Amino acid sequence: MSDTIAQMLPDAKALTERIAMAEAEEAIVELKRQKEAEAEKQKLLDSYLKPSGVSDEERIKRALAIIERAVRDRKTMVQFYRFPSDFCTDKGRA
Repeated sequence: MSDTIAQMLPDAKALTERIAMAEAEEAIVELKRQKEAEAEKQKLLDSYLKPSGVSDEERIKRALAIIERAVRDRKTMVQFYRFPSDFCTDKGRA
């Protein structure tokens, strides 16, 4: 009976190999996810660096509309532009 139980149990080397394979697969998936995230970040950065196609006159009109809305709502501050802190060389700490 003990022979059959011993034959049914996998050996430690086989289990270690299975664990190593699973970890390798997880590492591959994580690396792919990181590459996709970096590509998305680069795409976003490129979009911020390209000209928007909006004329200076249109920008001023938009800014005035924001200011007028803030005054109407009795606000003393407005936010005109926002971008990810990752774009800053200090990651937005300063």
